[in-house]
Amino acid sequence: RNLGYTKAVNQGLQKATGKFLLLLNPDVVVFPNTIDKLISFLQNHPDCSVAAPQLLFPNFQIQPSCRRFPRRRDVLYEILGLNRIFPRSSQFNSWKMADFDHCHTRKVDQPQGACLLTTRAAFAQVGYLDERFRMFFSDVDWCKRFIEAGGKVVFYPEAKAIHRKGTSVYRYRRRMVWISHWDFIRYFWKHYPKVRSFLPNILVSGLLLKTGIIRWIFARASRKTQ
Repeated sequence: RNLGYTKAVNQGLQKATGKFLLLLNPDVVVFPNTIDKLISFLQNHPDCSVAAPQLLFPNFQIQPSCRRFPRRRDVLYEILGLNRIFPRSSQFNSWKMADFDHCHTRKVDQPQGACLLTTRAAFAQVGYLDERFRMFFSDVDWCKRFIEAGGKVVFYPEAKAIHRKGTSVYRYRRRMVWISHWDFIRYFWKHYPKVRSFLPNILVSGLLLKTGIIRWIFARASRKTQ
């Protein structure tokens, strides 16, 4: 039975016994020595909790894979399309790091969970992925917890992998639309739990639900025309 991405990852983590733990999506193909390079990087940088490779599209073009942690204002910028109107803006497209060329090693907030390597010691500090996130944002939440525990998350482009992005997501697009929006809402309620955040969270949740309905309708219409 398909229990969802997050539960499946946790099942794998429960069975893992090594000093290093690798999250690797089935639509990712790593280059030779990629895992060795990531392991060496973590061994040489004990203050680093997570290392992620440079992801490439199947045509070997660089795939933007790093993001900053989302702010509630980023939801508004996305809905209004300001991030697309001003793609290089450090304000309107800060979340998706359009100002980063993905060619240099650097500390980041959150690389895609398609390929992440961590150490057993770092994992012991933060624990498993939060299963309240069914499929999306569990990797974002995990990286945030690593950083809050005092570790670093590093993008290391010397290690490379090909990522056939979103294969299963596109196959079940209508369902994934709902799950992604609900997980986004859960992320904000988890990380902005204080009383003063209640009204902003309500507003953001409403925006995400409305856009989720619109996207679901378009996804349904698109499927009917295929």
